[in-house]
Order: sequence, then C-alpha cells, then structure tokens
Amino acid sequence: MNKTLLLLVGESGSGKTTVADTLSDKFGLKVLKSYTTRPKRYENETGHEFVSEEEFKNIRPRDTAAYTKIGEYEYCATNRQIAESDIYVIDLAGIRYLKNNYKGNKKIKVVYIKTKQDLRKQRMEARGDKQSDISFRMRNDSVTFDGAERASDFVVENNENIDETVLRIWRYYIGA
Repeated sequence: MNKTLLLLVGESGSGKTTVADTLSDKFGLKVLKSYTTRPKRYENETGHEFVSEEEFKNIRPRDTAAYTKIGEYEYCATNRQIAESDIYVIDLAGIRYLKNNYKGNKKIKVVYIKTKQDLRKQRMEARGDKQSDISFRMRNDSVTFDGAERASDFVVENNENIDETVLRIWRYYIGA
C-alpha cells in the first residue's frame, strides 16, 4: 500500500467518485468509504458506509481523522480507514479537519477536480438527483468550495475525457 493518501475534492457532479472508482479499477488503489448519516440516493449506491445517526454517534471522536457536515448529514473517516486506503473523496471542511486531526504517517496530496457548472448539473440529472437537491447543492457548493483551488496541491479539469483526467491524476499521485 502506498504511503500517500490522495484527497479528491470538487463540487457536486464534478466526477470525484467516478475518478476514484476508475483509479481503483485501473491501478488497484483502495477507495475509502466514509461513514455518513445521509440516506442512499439510489438503491445500490456505494462510496460510503451508510449508518444511522445512532451508529454515527458511536464512532469514537479520538478515532475520527476527518469530519464534515453537509446540510443535515454528517460524514467522517477513522484513522484505521485512512491507514487502509489510498483515495478519499472529501470536501474542504473535511480536509481542514483531517489536516488538524490526522496523526498517521501518510503523506497527504489534495487534488481539486474542476468541472464546468452546466456539465456538473447534467451529471447530477443523469444520475437521478432531484431538482431541488441539485439546486441546493449548486448554491451550497459555490460557498462550500470557495478557495478549493488554492487549498489544493494539484488542479485537474474534468470536462470531457475521464480517461485523460484519471491518467493526469495517476501521474501526479505516483510523482511522474
């Protein structure tokens, strides 16, 4: 396992999960599935460990390396999860929390996935998000991700070719 944790950050619909899954499929990187109180958007949704609020409260604070709250839903990752993973899809608040609380020995690399707003909206519609959720997330993201480029070590545009995006991130990850 690599001693680097790749943090993927970007607005809703930017392709973070697709990029993470493709890096996993092509290069064998392990994607961290954070705990969340958010319900699944669709029946077979992956990418998170969906837990009740009670189960979430039972995760010990001293074990929590990353935490964020988006709307009414909470998300977190434990030190053990980070130790066992290579990629983590996260938001800016989660990155700040992680940088202040993670005590492990992995090097952290932050990649901002930048995507045109109209394409992000199309992607959210294509995956079946409700219009009210899309509107909320578009408004919320404009505030939540303000400063994401400056907070990142590497910026990649994901507007057309996912394979090219993934290859650029892979090269950055391995230091090529």
